[in-house]
Amino acid sequence: MKNPSIQNYAALAFIYTLLQGVGMAIMHWGWNINYAIGQRFVYGVLVVEIIVAILIVFFVTRYASWREVGYDKISWVNTLWVLPFLIASGIITVTIFRAALQPGVAFSALVGVMAAALLALIVGFCEETMFRGIVLRGALLRHGLFVSILISAVAFMLLHVVNVLGGNPLSDMPSHLSSQIWYGLLMAPLALKIRNLIPLILVHAMWDFSSLATNFVEINDGGLINGAFVAGPLLHYGIMIAILLVLLFERKRYAS
Repeated sequence: MKNPSIQNYAALAFIYTLLQGVGMAIMHWGWNINYAIGQRFVYGVLVVEIIVAILIVFFVTRYASWREVGYDKISWVNTLWVLPFLIASGIITVTIFRAALQPGVAFSALVGVMAAALLALIVGFCEETMFRGIVLRGALLRHGLFVSILISAVAFMLLHVVNVLGGNPLSDMPSHLSSQIWYGLLMAPLALKIRNLIPLILVHAMWDFSSLATNFVEINDGGLINGAFVAGPLLHYGIMIAILLVLLFERKRYAS
C-alpha cells in the first residue's frame, strides 16, 4: 500500500531544510556561534539536531513506519559495498579516540570528542532517514529509479545551502555543494541495495566525526589519517559508478 505521507516527500524535505535553516540562523545570530568557533559550534548544532531527530522519530512513528522509510530487513551481502568506507573512516575514528585518551589531554577535550561523536550519529540518523529514507522511498512511489536517486541527491545537496545561515562562507559553497550531490548519488543506490539505513548511518557518522572531533584534539598520525582521507574520495567514485551500473540492470525491480 502506498503511504500518502511519504508521497509528500518534497514538502517534508522542504520542512526539514527550513527547520535546519532556522536552527542555524538562531545559532549564528542569536547565540553568536558559527563555523569558525569549532568547539562551541559542535555544542550549538547538537541542540538543533536533537530537536530535529525528535521530530523525525515522531513523524515516522505517527504517520509512516520504519520499514517504509528504509529500515527493512538488511541485505548482509550488500553491506560489502560499504565495507571499504567503514574501514577508511574507522581508521580515522580510532585514531581520534586514541588521541583523546592520551595522558595529559584535558578531560574537557574528551567530553568534546564524545559530544562530536553523539552529534555525528544524530546527523547521520536524521539525514539518512530523511534523504535516503523518506525522500528516496517517496520519490520511488511517483518516479523511476534513476529520477528518484537524482531527486534524493539534489534534495540532500540543497539542505546544505542553509549552512550559510550558520556562518559558512559563501565562497566555500560551490565545492561544498558539489561534494554533497556526489555523496547523495552514492548513498541513494547503497540504501536501495542494502535495504537498511543503519550501515549508511555509521559511514555518515564516522566521516562527519572525523572533521568535528578535530576541534577538540590534535592528531599526530598524519600519514595514516591523510591516507584514509585520500582513499575516501577514490572509493567514493569507484563504488558509485559500479553500483549505478548494477542498478541499471536491476531497475525494473524498483519500478513504482
